[in-house]
Amino acid sequence: MSKGDKHTYVGQFFEETANSILGGDLTRNDDGDISLWRTETCVEVKSSGHQSSYGFRLSTEQIEMYERISKFPWSYSRYMLFAYRNGRVKDSKGKRVSELSAHDFPPAINNYLAKAILWCTVVDLSIVSRWKEVLPHSTKSVMGHRGLRTVDLKTQVIHSLSNGGFKEELRKLDLDPEAFTRISGHIKLRFQFDLFNEYDVSFPITAILPKEEAASFQRMLKRRGFTLSKVAA
Repeated sequence: MSKGDKHTYVGQFFEETANSILGGDLTRNDDGDISLWRTETCVEVKSSGHQSSYGFRLSTEQIEMYERISKFPWSYSRYMLFAYRNGRVKDSKGKRVSELSAHDFPPAINNYLAKAILWCTVVDLSIVSRWKEVLPHSTKSVMGHRGLRTVDLKTQVIHSLSNGGFKEELRKLDLDPEAFTRISGHIKLRFQFDLFNEYDVSFPITAILPKEEAASFQRMLKRRGFTLSKVAA
């Protein structure tokens, strides 16, 4: 299996995971990966190995597309960022490789990822747009798509934003921390991936949203069976 194919399968697994949490439709088109019609929200799903040197590679063109459609037809756009364990191990020849590279077929990849999710962070597009504006851009991060302009976010930055560095990370972006609410909880569910496979997943989740949107997001997840609580600043 090529790296490109494996990247596609990893992306599909996390899209299915996100859809099982949020509900809505898994659209995977120019309206986003997930369309939440009831709340007029589109969601882009991204994933990264926690140890990745690149982290989350966000296309600047895609961010700009979300900026346009958040005015119409959508009211809100969010990014859902998953980090998973992908440390280095020795293969049968003694060569150091990533844990994920040992799995070559979709069911094996999915089984590994289901057990390897470390955390998930949901962020509003207003934060993503500021990353696009203030952070360096790369044209060499996405294998097979050289020239694609991206903002590469280290997983440690997102983890800091979700935890103790909430205020500091927002101030770096010239955003007012008082305008945002941070809510956290734990996801634990079994979801049907396809006709033959289902997976158990368990991991912490944090959402960082404008204050006026956080309560609506809490209610939506509560209806889905997940409780998120406000975290003190």
